[in-house]
Amino acid sequence: MSRNLISYIACSLDGYIADINGSIDWLDINPPTEDNDYGYSKFLQSIDTTLMGRSTYEQVLGFDIEFPYKSYKNYVFSTNTDYSGNEFVEIAHDPVRLVSKIKQESGKDIWVIGGEKINSVLYDANLIDTMIISYIPIILGSGIKLFRSRIARKMNLVDFIKFSNGVIQLNFEFEK
Repeated sequence: MSRNLISYIACSLDGYIADINGSIDWLDINPPTEDNDYGYSKFLQSIDTTLMGRSTYEQVLGFDIEFPYKSYKNYVFSTNTDYSGNEFVEIAHDPVRLVSKIKQESGKDIWVIGGEKINSVLYDANLIDTMIISYIPIILGSGIKLFRSRIARKMNLVDFIKFSNGVIQLNFEFEK
């Protein structure tokens, strides 16, 4: 049985995951609370591997907190062959090859944290199985899109949750 690759991500109503400067400060309008983390804690229990692009990784490091994914196997993708991470991440250069390989290994599901480039590459390669998208009730107007792909793929809505603060979380599976 293969593992699922899940894109679990927040975006604006107009499909942006970051503003024009790459900032995600706008997510603070609907922050998680102690009693409502949008299913994040439960989701983290379902995975054992994270994937992220170099920009996302550097943004996580810039949060001025301890690296939050130390208990997982972490891959950071970079086109720069001289790029190095830290003791918690392995730098990789070919996301399609690596993901195809690790999906066949035993383990829990795999989380592609973001951003646009890595989501698009894995989407175009038909490797993303599930998307859990939390739509934040804000229009950014411009910024970094969730995807830049032009390939159409059919998705089936599996579940949705409407939170009291206006956030809507949709859970989609791709048809194979």
